[in-house]
Amino acid sequence: GLPGWVNHGYNFWFSSSATAQDANQANFPLGLWGPLNGSSNGLGESPQGGAFIALDGAFATGPIEQSVNGMVAGDSYTLSFYWAASQEYSFNGNTQQSLTASFGDQSHTTSTVNLGNHAFSGWTQETWNFTWDGNSSTLSFLAQGSPAVPPFTLVDGVSLVDNTTTPSAVPEPSTILSSLLGVAGLAVYGLRRRASSIARE
Repeated sequence: GLPGWVNHGYNFWFSSSATAQDANQANFPLGLWGPLNGSSNGLGESPQGGAFIALDGAFATGPIEQSVNGMVAGDSYTLSFYWAASQEYSFNGNTQQSLTASFGDQSHTTSTVNLGNHAFSGWTQETWNFTWDGNSSTLSFLAQGSPAVPPFTLVDGVSLVDNTTTPSAVPEPSTILSSLLGVAGLAVYGLRRRASSIARE
């Protein structure tokens, strides 16, 4: 299996080689507004060329998280990732969205994106430099957003590098991404079924 990541919210993954097309469908398992379903907003694959996570920032919100091994208290680290703001297919309205990355009580929040009806922000690479305080080695991502159309924040290309000790990835970026996709995908389908009877406002 793909160990490490745990999903605590209404979060979905797109993992096939046809990721961009899948996201444009209404039920795979979640549709996002895009060129294939009526919005020429540019939604497509991430800069990594494939899989990404979609986190709901306004409904049953909760983070995806993983305990990272090998971190050293007092060392300087760089966390980088790609993110984008999108919207759920079949809903209408504007949204405001942001994403917070955290290690315990240390966190970094992206700028807030004001997204128009049926829009897509495009992908942005975010970089956070921090000195690890040793209190928690759990890396988490949490989306924040506002309806009316349910806001979904997309994440891909997670990389964590120790800049103090001989620079190296902790763990390797491919391990982070594959673990994130695998566990998020396994965990979310049951949540979606349980949540399907809850009406959105």
